[in-house]
Amino acid sequence: MEKYLIGSDLDSTLLKNDSYTISDYTKNYIQNLDKLGSIFCIATGRPFQGAMDVYQRLGVNTPMIASNGGVIIYFEKDLKTISKVVDFSMDKDEFLDFYRRIKQFLYSYQVRCPFSYHYLDYNRIPWWLIHPDPIVSMHENNIEESLVNNPIDADIYIYPEYQEEFEQILKEYKNFKYIPWGKFDNHISYEISSINASKGKALEYIRKQYNIKKENVFGFGDQLNDYDLFTVNHGAVMINAPDHVKTLGKNITSFDNENDGVVRFIDSILKLSK
Repeated sequence: MEKYLIGSDLDSTLLKNDSYTISDYTKNYIQNLDKLGSIFCIATGRPFQGAMDVYQRLGVNTPMIASNGGVIIYFEKDLKTISKVVDFSMDKDEFLDFYRRIKQFLYSYQVRCPFSYHYLDYNRIPWWLIHPDPIVSMHENNIEESLVNNPIDADIYIYPEYQEEFEQILKEYKNFKYIPWGKFDNHISYEISSINASKGKALEYIRKQYNIKKENVFGFGDQLNDYDLFTVNHGAVMINAPDHVKTLGKNITSFDNENDGVVRFIDSILKLSK
C-alpha cells in the first residue's frame, strides 16, 4: 500500500461534541493506517499540551501540528517525551513593538511560546483556550519582561471602540497574519501568528520529511483556520462546518464529527474496511 499523510483538526472534526471523545471505530482505523505505513497528524489550533490527551489516546507516534501550524511537536515512542520542536514563530521584538502600540486597547490577551504562556486577566480568557500544564511556565501581566522567546501565536481581545485604530496598526505588521473571530459581549477577538505559520504549511513540511506524494495527502477541518487543509489533494470540509466554511473546500464529508466523518471520508477513497 502507498503511504498517505492525513492532517486533521480536532474540535468538531475528529472529536465528538460530547466530552471531546473519539469513537473506537475512528481510533482503530487510524491505528490501522499507522500499521500500513501512513502518517496521521493531529492539526489543531490548541497548544500542544491541550491535545496531549487525544494524542495519547490515538496511540500512534507521529508528529503533532499545534497552535494552528505555529509549531510541530515530535515525541518519543512513549508518546510523552518531546524529542524535537519545529516552530514557525513571530519575531519577539517585533511582537513586543506591536504590543506596546496596542496595549491601551486591550481587554485581555494570551500569548503562547512552545513552553511558556503569557496572559492578561486569566478570568477574561475563554476557558476552552487555557491548557495549563507543568511543562509550560505561566506568566501574568508582565509580558514586556517575561517574553524571552519568539511567540508562536497570540489571541488578542480588544474593546470594540478601538477596533478601527487597532486594525490600522495591525496591518502595518506585514510579517503577521490574523483571523478576526468576531465580536462578543464586551470585546472583539483576533488570532495573530506569523505569515509562515499555517496548518497546511506544517503539513507540507511533514510531507516532505516523510517523502509522501502530494496526491496522497488528506486534510480535514471545520473552520477558517483549517483553510489550507481543505486545499490539499484530498482536502475536505466537515459537513457539520458553518455554511460559509463549506464554500471554501472542494470536498465535503458525507458524515459529521459525531459519526466518524474523517475516517469514513478516507475510507471512501482508500477502501480499507472492505
